[in-house]
Amino acid sequence: MNDLLINRAIKRIKSNSKNNVEDGFNLLYSEYSSFVYYISYCITHNDDDSKDVLNEVFNKLFEHRNEISNQKKLKNWLIMVTKNLSINIVKKQRETYLLDEILYEEEQDRFMETISPYISYLTNLEVNVIIKHLYLDDTFKNIAKELNKTTDSISSIYRRGIQKIKNIIGVRLCLKKDLKKNLMQISI
Repeated sequence: MNDLLINRAIKRIKSNSKNNVEDGFNLLYSEYSSFVYYISYCITHNDDDSKDVLNEVFNKLFEHRNEISNQKKLKNWLIMVTKNLSINIVKKQRETYLLDEILYEEEQDRFMETISPYISYLTNLEVNVIIKHLYLDDTFKNIAKELNKTTDSISSIYRRGIQKIKNIIGVRLCLKKDLKKNLMQISI
């Protein structure tokens, strides 16, 4: 499309006529959509994100159409807005990724703190199965396949390990109650 047609399209998007605005946008979209998509894709390296940016850029163009006076300003404006929107998406994804990593590490630490007092009472296989099933959300079927065992045996190993932990917790609770009772008797 030549400069004259683009400048006419720019004038049309500023007009009060709905048909002129639509025609102008259609012309500009057909001329610049690939350009905007390419810039965004070079930054985001993601097809869906680049398509989102493309839509957002043309929405913003509609909002700011009265600020554009010629082809050169339009092209510079498209580059700037596309670049900024794409960078924002990449930043948001990095922040989300970093937050997920931090939460994962905190969750892992909490899980290990919770289970660590009981590990010495469990076999290595029981620890392995409990961690894979509870923490990694792995199914008994997948764990069995990985460890060359049957699903039923993995289920039994898991239940046996959990029962050991419940018994240890029960004994500790009984000991705490007895301790409290003994302390109460001593203080009387």
